[in-house]
Amino acid sequence: MYLKEKYPILTKQACEKIIDETIQEIDTGIPSDFSFQAIIREGRKPALAARMTSKVLVFQRARLGQDGLISIEGTQRYSGQNIADIFVNSVRTSSYTFYPITGTLPTQGGLEQLILFVKGKDKYEPYARFNITDIKYITAITNSMASTLVDVTPIFNMHYTSVLKIENVVTNNLPQNYLGNASAEGIYQKAFKGAAPVIVCI
Repeated sequence: MYLKEKYPILTKQACEKIIDETIQEIDTGIPSDFSFQAIIREGRKPALAARMTSKVLVFQRARLGQDGLISIEGTQRYSGQNIADIFVNSVRTSSYTFYPITGTLPTQGGLEQLILFVKGKDKYEPYARFNITDIKYITAITNSMASTLVDVTPIFNMHYTSVLKIENVVTNNLPQNYLGNASAEGIYQKAFKGAAPVIVCI
């Protein structure tokens, strides 16, 4: 199966859904969100969809000094969009940065994108997309890695089991729907109704 060869991380069910939608789009001429044509047209690749917090969080304010030491300076409030903007601005400033992941990443490999979703008025909306260029299985970033972040506060206050090296941020004209890998349904139909903050999609 071409799709499985091209994207080995995709489940059999997700591949079958894409094939069905592709045939349907060819037969009817009506665009489908999950056809192979749509995936190519919209630049979608296997991705981690990460939902930013819908609550305002209070973090210990952290700063990385020139000597590489972290200093603590009271507290600061962060919304999900504030946190997403840190990674967007970090990539724009440093050309790359590192995004923390809690939990287990898929063992097949093949993840190519990270998409950050921010809670809008009615639902989580795609806010920024990055290319994933490396995965490091670490629980604390180095000072060199921290120096790529415009604000180290959120990552300093998080517990994580790995970090993604991310580059090439896109924030405009992002696709509005994605196919959940496990459910083989649109993320708003099933995947985003669960508690998992990060899911695989395309």
